Amino acid sequence: MGVVCAGLALLGLAAGAEGDEGGPAWLKWAMLGAAGGVLLLGAVGGRLPERGRALGLGAGLGFGVVEVAVRLIDGLSPGELFTNPAAYALVLGGGAAFLLLTSALQRGSVTTATAGPVLGETVAPALIGVVWLGDRTRPGLGRLAVLGFAVAVAGAPALSRFGEAPVEPQGGAAEEDAVAPK
Repeated sequence: MGVVCAGLALLGLAAGAEGDEGGPAWLKWAMLGAAGGVLLLGAVGGRLPERGRALGLGAGLGFGVVEVAVRLIDGLSPGELFTNPAAYALVLGGGAAFLLLTSALQRGSVTTATAGPVLGETVAPALIGVVWLGDRTRPGLGRLAVLGFAVAVAGAPALSRFGEAPVEPQGGAAEEDAVAPK
């Protein structure tokens, strides 16, 4: 957990101003397609033996769609919203992410279920931001950003391997001691 937090802290320290480029027109459609892909991942991932991890990763990708889609919405008038594929990607990706994270938390430990979102909502949105939306680091801190990014991404899978503490069986001596008068 500490490694992931340290990586995200380094990334935060190195982050510069958010880019002001609108991205290519196809990116809005790509986000809508990615949101549909998140739903598909949820349908398939829910059947896997390690479904908590798969659903958590799907949730992270859905939240990543939201992070990018919100930056691709140019105006808030009804006409602009209803004709912008990014607005639909935002709603579909956010709804899918919420559903998948809730399902992941029901089917796996909190640690396992939340490791996927760290990856999903970090990797793709960061790359899209740098490549197409004009995001940059603070001057001279590019290497620190790469290091923070690598540490956070490397720490997330390690985090997913740890579950919750083992639960003591019910009806054991500890339970009897807890309710017995002293």
